[in-house]
Amino acid sequence: MAVLVVSPVLHWGDKDCKERIPEFGGDPMASSAEIDAASSRHGGGRREVVIISISGLLNARDFPSELLEPTRLAKKYQIDWILKDVATQLQKSWPTTLLGWDAIIADEEEEESTGMGGWSASLEDRALDLRLFPEPVSSIHIARLCNTPTIFPFAFYRLLTWPTPENSDDEMDLAKNTPRKELLPRHPEDWKRLSVARERIGTWFLQVSPTPSKPCSNQPPCQENTNAWFSFGQKVGRNGDFLLFSKMASDPDLWCSLVRGLCPACASILQQRFNALRRKFADQLSYFFQLDEVMA
Repeated sequence: MAVLVVSPVLHWGDKDCKERIPEFGGDPMASSAEIDAASSRHGGGRREVVIISISGLLNARDFPSELLEPTRLAKKYQIDWILKDVATQLQKSWPTTLLGWDAIIADEEEEESTGMGGWSASLEDRALDLRLFPEPVSSIHIARLCNTPTIFPFAFYRLLTWPTPENSDDEMDLAKNTPRKELLPRHPEDWKRLSVARERIGTWFLQVSPTPSKPCSNQPPCQENTNAWFSFGQKVGRNGDFLLFSKMASDPDLWCSLVRGLCPACASILQQRFNALRRKFADQLSYFFQLDEVMA
């Protein structure tokens, strides 16, 4: 089993110890065989080691932030098995389709509704199916290190729509979800990528929004139809989160609650348009975040 060793085997501060071993938190990071070989070369017996199973870290909800530094060291010292395992877990954890995105959103909503902060008995046998989004900033950094660009579209979208003082009115939600300062994007191009994406999303929504029309047979024309799109556009404009309103895709009644006076016929038509637009939106994520060359 692949393991991560995080305990000293040699006294790396000794002046006689010339060999550099990759370190994490001041301790060497190497395979068991490499530890034995290093001990033998320096004439020392193998000392007691503490072994942490990589699988234990990978299965943690916050595995990207926990493994960011070890992954950097693994990249620097070409410890390929760590990079491979982390890349595999990253691909399993992030969706690459709208269907996968919606499934995780549904699980997060279910977790929140239980009030348990995780799986509970009320979920019956769905314990292993309950999925939550990993922390996006570390995920993006790790994806670069492991050459796993397939997670970028939805990871950047998740990062764009994280609650901030500008796009959240819920103080509890903000406190729970706002990334720590050290996890904010560290690459200038990522800040630019997010800014351009917000602009492109807003422009896209204006282009696809229906012009004032009479979608139903009501007389006079149902002006509430246009008002509904205007109200929805304001929500999207505040935080760029087009996919957040996934429930509207399957429940026309929510459109009626969004705008008072919207007739059922218009609500049904809006629901159909919304379904189609969500699919188009998801297909455009690479364009929004300028990822076409990265994903090629």
